[in-house]
This record gives sequence, structure tokens and C-alpha cells, in this order.
Amino acid sequence: NVTGVPDLNSEYLQLLKYVPGQYYKQHHDYIPGQEFQNPGPRILTFFLYLNDVEEGGATRFTDIYGDDSAKYIDVQPKKGRALVWPSVFTDDIHQRDDRTYHEAMKVTKGLKHGANAWLHLRKFKEDPCDYEEYERIMGTDSEEDDE
Repeated sequence: NVTGVPDLNSEYLQLLKYVPGQYYKQHHDYIPGQEFQNPGPRILTFFLYLNDVEEGGATRFTDIYGDDSAKYIDVQPKKGRALVWPSVFTDDIHQRDDRTYHEAMKVTKGLKHGANAWLHLRKFKEDPCDYEEYERIMGTDSEEDDE
């Protein structure tokens, strides 16, 4: 366990495949409102590159100072390379860490395969809460919040 976060706190592993021309636009892995749900917010992202990419496909952290300076860093895909980054601040888990906005740059040649998992503050895999029922009762819809 690289992170020290229990496996039960992890979302299920997501496998990714990008072909030439594909990318994923800038986003953040923090989801507002999750801090009030049982598993809590996503605290860390774990990303593993499963192959070398012939050209393109870097992971770009688009504003590493979190100050709108647009200073960025690119991490090139390399088989076996793992990245771990925070979604929140260690001293305030309710505050999104704006330094970790990121995007998957366009693959220009070859394929890109990766795997990622989001790690939560509390147990994700044994969460007994029925969130659909909770949202019905509260009159909220988390899908609308994501847009």
C-alpha cells in the first residue's frame, strides 16, 4: 500500500484507454458535497501508467501554484510510473487543493493505457448509505451538481 490509506477507502479501479486524438479536459477530482457523505471526500488520486506512449498523452497539472499563474508541469507516460496527488489540503479536508487541477493531454501516436483509483477519507467499499434515497428525501440530485 503506497499511500497508507486502507483499501476499503478506495473506489474501484478504473482502467483507461486513449487512442490517437483522445484527451481528457482539465478537471479536478474533488467533488463538492462529498465531505458530507459517509465515505467523505476524495483525498488522494492514484494513477498508474500501464504502457509507454509513443507520442503525447502526458498528464498536465495546469496550475501547480493554485494561483491562476498557469504554471504547469507535464508528467510523461512511462510503463510502471505511478502518480499520487491530493484533492484536498491535509489541514482542511473540506477545502479543494487548487494546485491539482489536471488534464490528460492528447495522444498523438500509439495508445495510452492507465489505471486510476480515488481514495476517500472513510470506507467507500462498505458504505451502507442509500444516496439515491438520501437525495430524494433532501430534494437534491448530485448529477446536476457535477455539471
